[in-house]
Amino acid sequence: MPKEEIIQDNTNIITNEMLNKMFDTFNKLQNAPDFEYAKKQKYYNSKHDILTDYNILKGSSRSNEIIISNYIMKFVDEESSYVGSNPVCFTSTTKETKHIDTLYKYIKGFSKNCYLDLLKKVGIYGQAYKLLYYVPDALSGYTLKSKIYNPMNSFVIKNDFDEIEYFFYVYSKDFFDDSKYIDLYTKDFISTYKVLEKDTKTLKVNEYNLKNFVLVETKENLFREVPVSICTIDKTIFDKIKRINDNLNISLSNNINISNDFRTGFMAIKGAELDEEGKKLINEQGVIYVPADGDVKWISRDINSEFALTLIETCIDQIYQQSCHLNNNEKNTSNTSGSNIRGRLIGLEQRCAELSNALVDSINNEIRLIFKFDNLVNNTNYSNLDVNSKTTINVPIDLAVIGDFISKNKGNMSYRTMWSLCPFMDDLELEWERFIEEKRILMNLENGDILDETIVDKTIDDTIPVDTNVDTNVDDINAEE
Repeated sequence: MPKEEIIQDNTNIITNEMLNKMFDTFNKLQNAPDFEYAKKQKYYNSKHDILTDYNILKGSSRSNEIIISNYIMKFVDEESSYVGSNPVCFTSTTKETKHIDTLYKYIKGFSKNCYLDLLKKVGIYGQAYKLLYYVPDALSGYTLKSKIYNPMNSFVIKNDFDEIEYFFYVYSKDFFDDSKYIDLYTKDFISTYKVLEKDTKTLKVNEYNLKNFVLVETKENLFREVPVSICTIDKTIFDKIKRINDNLNISLSNNINISNDFRTGFMAIKGAELDEEGKKLINEQGVIYVPADGDVKWISRDINSEFALTLIETCIDQIYQQSCHLNNNEKNTSNTSGSNIRGRLIGLEQRCAELSNALVDSINNEIRLIFKFDNLVNNTNYSNLDVNSKTTINVPIDLAVIGDFISKNKGNMSYRTMWSLCPFMDDLELEWERFIEEKRILMNLENGDILDETIVDKTIDDTIPVDTNVDTNVDDINAEE
């Protein structure tokens, strides 16, 4: 065994034995027969229990088709799209916006679909992790990046205060190097280990053996804490509809196989015999000769299609009821009023609101980490408590109703508050600047001027009376807002 490597941080000593214990626990979970995360991943990938548990009928001529209708994947993709397809909006709780600009600067370095990917992993497993890491940058020193992990490829250890003490993920570097590597994050260090080839074999569930690790690299953790944000929900779609989806798969497979088994009918011949030549003649010409007192007919069993259809429709209906999703293929009711449509969307909105809240909790911790990193690198002092994070759920919304509400309350609400009601508004500060600029241009054109920096004898809202003896400029408008 190689010489044991020891890493000292402020609170813990990482020994080979500790690393072995963490990695051993991770492996036991991965190989446990009832590991729930592995089951959820399989179901999302259409590897349902029916593939191994379906009652196969013996006989080469019997149909044993297996049909999988994957509503779990469908609903996970829909929910993540509903919540994560629109950009996350960040606004300031104060009039200062410099920290918002800094936040957007860092987030632009992330993947555009990072939050969508995070929600998809949460929808599958019920828990997902977003890791922030930094890379050297010639201009700014360091650039922040992010990666999404899940319980199938990573492991988290928390203390009694729900703070992350250790986080590691397992990976392979490239096509030409099939060795396993571990990146271990502690409060003070980020360490990379290589797992020796002989130790990557599957472990027995109740066996614990020390394995060999080679320390490849260690570097300082500038965050001074484990830079991971956890996004979690209580119940996944798998937890809600797994059994019903299984029954639907069985019902569909049974009825398909019943139909397939009757592609070949059975011929009954009375008062005659049919030799091999006669069988060939029937297949080639479709003709059969029988005596005058003979009789020929086809035998088949009646299939109760109404019962089968009712069973399948019941399963599908229960799936939609349990998941609170809307079946867009069903026939609409005669009542198409706004209240009826809203009533049908309440369940789906509640489900998406749970996902949205989980995402916002994760983002708030991410903002704290970003500002902490910026403080270490650029000596700033921003607070994550000065930032509001808002997700816009992409569930169908009646914009006409929102527009009517805004027009009726225009004089009683600020512009930013009214704009926040619109699902397509993702940056209220930028929208405010555009609004001011367009008003300035239009008013200057009315006065015969071009791009004058001041707005004279006018206000932003033409419906509010103006004292023509007082000059109003953009700074006064911003101060009032």
